[in-house]
Amino acid sequence: MSVQMMTTRGAEAQFADRMQQALTGAAVTMMTSVGHQTGLFDVMATMPPSTSGEIAAAAKLQERYVREWLAAMATASVLTYDPADDTFALPQAHVRALTRSGGTDNVATLAQLLASVAATEGRLVKAFRCGGGVSYGQFRNLGAIVAETSDAVLCTRLDAVAEVSPSLRERLRAGIEVLDLGCGRGRAAMLFARRYPRSRFVGIDLSIENITAAREEAESHGLDNVTFQVGDAATLSDEDRFGLVIAFNTIHEQASPETVLGAIHRSMKKGAMFLMIEPDGSSELQENLDHPLATVLYTISCFLSIPVSQAAGGEGLGLMWGREKAVAMLRATGFTDVRVEPLAYDPINACFVATRR
Repeated sequence: MSVQMMTTRGAEAQFADRMQQALTGAAVTMMTSVGHQTGLFDVMATMPPSTSGEIAAAAKLQERYVREWLAAMATASVLTYDPADDTFALPQAHVRALTRSGGTDNVATLAQLLASVAATEGRLVKAFRCGGGVSYGQFRNLGAIVAETSDAVLCTRLDAVAEVSPSLRERLRAGIEVLDLGCGRGRAAMLFARRYPRSRFVGIDLSIENITAAREEAESHGLDNVTFQVGDAATLSDEDRFGLVIAFNTIHEQASPETVLGAIHRSMKKGAMFLMIEPDGSSELQENLDHPLATVLYTISCFLSIPVSQAAGGEGLGLMWGREKAVAMLRATGFTDVRVEPLAYDPINACFVATRR
């Protein structure tokens, strides 16, 4: 056997091993989503090593399903298993990454998002063949999942977002009008509204379900300086009104991002600021090859961002449109003062800070 043939077979075996690891990773992602949604991780974090029956009872779940879930997570080394007494445990070193107490370190929220968008695989395959897309409303429980992700990633570090400009906090304290575009269930707007009671906040989202949930929560908290309305960002008609506009991971999903950015620019007062949170990657694929989360982000883009845009007749800009394209589009729509600020608490996103002059 030649050296070349041996090398080729070695490379084939290595790639087969890699794909097997990928399948295992996909299975772990699915089971992590289940563990998050059922509360199993949170329950196990408070328990000593326990049997499947004890864990199921504590979580108020069906033991047979819990037993199989435990087996999957034990074989993946997410949990530990002691065959002597048939008990399972969540190692302390794994708690922050898998429980709600971990805040921004909890990767289970992202696993939940991946599992949700994967449920539309059949529609996505059809779109590959026939064109079109998948509308936002066709994704299972997506509004609630995005709201939870927003809580974990953005809302818990609100001050870091407000500190991208030395004067922004003072403006918010003094009182300005703020627009939250693509507000989802309004968690960010409500947290801002509590923190800065002299400012007034308007949240806009296409989803009736999201806006209904946002209104109910705002009313339950007695927030009278925030309002929510169903609306299309592309048809925003306000001019010279807002002192701040925020858009958290929403511009890339718009049918016409450039039209939306133009409408945002017109809606702002002179000297007002636009904070656009978007993934911190490059517009050039070769620059993202070593990005630690690039595969995950391109996958979410393929399953969610592009189908949502194309379902509305859009171009499908994609989640990974990148710094270069984002900055160029901001400048093309009237923003002459643009800079990109990394978010130290967030390894995925950056804050594009644009001012209307």
